Amino acid sequence: MSRRVLVGADDSPAAEAAVAFVAEVWPAAETTLLHVVDPTAAGYDAVGAPADTWFERERCSTRPPRRSRTARASVDRAVKVGRPAPVIVDLAEQRDADHVVVWSHGHTGLSRPVLGSVAEAVVRRLSVPVTVTAAPD
Repeated sequence: MSRRVLVGADDSPAAEAAVAFVAEVWPAAETTLLHVVDPTAAGYDAVGAPADTWFERERCSTRPPRRSRTARASVDRAVKVGRPAPVIVDLAEQRDADHVVVWSHGHTGLSRPVLGSVAEAVVRRLSVPVTVTAAPD
């Protein structure tokens, strides 16, 4: 049984599903809900706005996932800046997580699921078990 779980958690339905999965499977685990602010992603005006402005805007607009509202076990929220895969791997190692949960977008029309680049990089780089949940339809 996992005691310390790190889960990627932003505002998306896929992340909400991943958080619900963690709450159901590991209800007593110390859980870290990680939101990674990727300044290279489309939609961030890192050039036109001061860095602390867009980071603070993102941090404040990230609503707590449902897990943190109803959890009985220890839940911590973390907001980090950087490329998602390395940030997830680094924090998992820093917090000594024994399980990591990330989500991946499903791809229709394919005979088997295809991992997204972040999920694949996390799976390849971590030595602890990683569960990849699918985005809800």
